[in-house]
Amino acid sequence: MGIDPGTVLTGFGIIDFQGSKFRPVFYDFIRTKSASRLSLRYLQIFNRLEEIIKAYKPDCIAIEGQFVFKNVSSALKLGQAKGIVVLCSAKYDIPIYEYQPKDIKQSVTGRGLADKEQVATMVRLILGLKAVPKSRDITDALAIAICHCNNISNRVTVSKRI
Repeated sequence: MGIDPGTVLTGFGIIDFQGSKFRPVFYDFIRTKSASRLSLRYLQIFNRLEEIIKAYKPDCIAIEGQFVFKNVSSALKLGQAKGIVVLCSAKYDIPIYEYQPKDIKQSVTGRGLADKEQVATMVRLILGLKAVPKSRDITDALAIAICHCNNISNRVTVSKRI
């Protein structure tokens, strides 16, 4: 399961990986109301992730490592949303791995500096989707999941287990 945490939209994608074949299982996003108190948004993210984990029982969770923001407040909020994912994975004893943005892009597109549209297009092709998912938060989450599968199948260590 790949998760792209955010305070308004948290994208997630569950994929099945057998040999060298990828199959999408379920993907969507969790939308919170930006007008709601931040604590309530975090609770909503946690509760929905818990439902998804109970329903799909992922083997592991992969997330994107945080990069430096110009806006410190945004970085802190994103870090807290990421903490919600870490907490949820710990509650259900699911290993969680972290990948840097450039490694995710490299794994999915072959180019560490690819833009979001290139990533979205490659996610669609790799997973055999008829259309690109409606949100880049979803395609980012699916890209993170694909990156993790590629990482474990190639025995490359670009992740950090947290």
